Amino acid sequence: MLYFRRSPFLRRVILPLTLLAFLSACHKWVPLEPPVAQAITEQEPGTVRITLTDNSRVVLKEPRVSGDSLIALGYTVGVPLEEVQQVEAQRANT
Repeated sequence: MLYFRRSPFLRRVILPLTLLAFLSACHKWVPLEPPVAQAITEQEPGTVRITLTDNSRVVLKEPRVSGDSLIALGYTVGVPLEEVQQVEAQRANT
């Protein structure tokens, strides 16, 4: 039997996993209406999940439109807008 009262296992593993489970349940992905560049510029979402034409998905934080590409915080390479099939923004469940 595991003894949790003073165990570092509780603080390092169980509590963060529990917190992660609660936080992940509080958000959902909502599709943004095309055109992509206009939706991102007007709504300024904090995090977006994009589906590319090859059906791969990428999550970008603080996305911005630069020319004909979609760029994000911490990335040096952009995603061409013509390769973006769908854009979804992360929203809190209400």
